[in-house]
Parts: sequence; C-alpha cells; structure tokens
Amino acid sequence: MTTTTKSSSEEVDIQRRNEPWYGLYKGCLPSWPSETAFKDRKMFYMMERSELRDNYWVYLYLELAVFCSNRFSDERSLYKLEIVQVAIETIEDVDASDARLNTKTAIVYIKYRDWARARTRDS
Repeated sequence: MTTTTKSSSEEVDIQRRNEPWYGLYKGCLPSWPSETAFKDRKMFYMMERSELRDNYWVYLYLELAVFCSNRFSDERSLYKLEIVQVAIETIEDVDASDARLNTKTAIVYIKYRDWARARTRDS
C-alpha cells in the first residue's frame, strides 16, 4: 500500500510499516543464537548438509556477506568458504520444518570456515 504524503520519507515509512518484517529488524541484525535456542524447532530450521546442494542461494548469501564485509577479497578466496551450519529463523507459522526454506520472511544464520583466511593466519 502506498499513501501519498507531503514528504517522500513519510511515504516510504508508511510502505515499510505494511511489510511483514516491519518491527523485527529495527537497528542491528540479531546476534548468533545460543545452541539451546537452535533446539526450538518451531522457531528454527537447521539445514542438513545434503540440502545445500539444492539450495544454492545459501552459498550466494554467504559470498555476498563476505564480499560486502571485505571488499578487498578476490574472487578466488570466495571458493575457499566452507559452510558449517545453516539455521533459518522465521516468523511465519509453518507446519513442515523444511517448508521454512521457502518462506518470504526469514533470518538466515550461516556459520562458515574461511580457508583462505585461516591459511594466511597460520603462515
């Protein structure tokens, strides 16, 4: 829904309030949840390693996050990233836990190893 107002910033604010995620992501993104929190299967879906092959978007998210946080990374270093764990937190009420892979509103937590960076630190 778009409402025309005097200020364009007010118009954007009204649009954001109608989004399903409005109010969840104010300020910084949340910290990595505790291992205990991940046991709540109604809130989190823990991806199996075998599911990563069918959900390549997880790799793309990881590459984007790494590249945006370190713009001096070269393309070769992105190939040395290993996904260790993926958790998906949703606000939607979904019965099947794997249906969370297709939700429209989610926070994706990705734990990874950066083998290129680890090799640099060791030498």
